[in-house]
Amino acid sequence: MPMTLILQDTKSKSYFFNIMDTMGHVDFVDEVTAALQLYDVAVIIVDAIEGVNMCTLQVSVV
Repeated sequence: MPMTLILQDTKSKSYFFNIMDTMGHVDFVDEVTAALQLYDVAVIIVDAIEGVNMCTLQVSVV
């Protein structure tokens, strides 16, 4: 579910944050890769128990 935050600081500048939770299944790698092309910066959060899997590696090279 995407979520958008618009924050304004005291110097009249606005900051736009778009938070996107993507599917982790291998069948959705192409869709996740296409969605990540829209962003300037991405943060990937990895499950500490499962660790890095093949989908994470494929998406992280975008």
